[in-house]
Amino acid sequence: MGAKAASRKNSEFRVLVLIIHKVAHPASNPRSPMKTPSSTAPFRFKSRGFTLIELLTVIAIIGILAAILIPVVGKVRKTAKIAKNISNLRALSGPFFLYAQDNHNLLPRARDNDTVRKKSGAWPAHLIDYIQDLNILIRPGAEDGDGLINEANSVGSPGPTTDASGKPITWSYVINGGGNPGFPFPSNGGDRVSVSRIERPSQTMMLADAPGYTWWFVGANTLPLFIEKIRFEDGRTTMLFFDGHVARPTEDDLTLDTFRYKL
Repeated sequence: MGAKAASRKNSEFRVLVLIIHKVAHPASNPRSPMKTPSSTAPFRFKSRGFTLIELLTVIAIIGILAAILIPVVGKVRKTAKIAKNISNLRALSGPFFLYAQDNHNLLPRARDNDTVRKKSGAWPAHLIDYIQDLNILIRPGAEDGDGLINEANSVGSPGPTTDASGKPITWSYVINGGGNPGFPFPSNGGDRVSVSRIERPSQTMMLADAPGYTWWFVGANTLPLFIEKIRFEDGRTTMLFFDGHVARPTEDDLTLDTFRYKL
């Protein structure tokens, strides 16, 4: 009796194992209705073109994005130009003071024939030894001729300003000076001004963004004319002062005291 019961249990166990094996491996069962991956047909997407509504929607989205991005890109470019302009002017303050250290603390003239140093022309020619990158003489946007000048095409200038090799030097900033006393950078024959005589360095302009001129003498009658020549962007211009800082004053901020080194 016990042997029969044991044999029955063993048969039931074998049947259970066989069922589990067939369920786990249906491919081994020829009667299994389940299909193997190899026997299934590959799935194919049915392609179709865009509808007119979908195309118009995409075009509308692109137009909206362009309307948002184009003004932003323009503003970023303008901000980058202003930043570069400020960087150029700030970098130009160093050469002036290096020149003064080598010349008994005297600043260069706005324009001069320097027979000792064998350099003639406007102020960039006398600073050439102290400027590593001549590109700082050129404001952003002036590379294509917008305000880019040389002595040959500057008002009141007799001929070109060149470097030691005779190559013309171009720039796009105006220096604070001229033929009259009271201003930091006199012209031909004027007494050069000592750095120590600049009584208000943080309030006295050194260079400004005013294209088309080597220098400009600012007086009571010429201040309005000079303001007309200055380049304003969004109501502000860019100026370098004798203490080395660069500011962006408005037209109303400019007075005669901005240009005189002593009151």
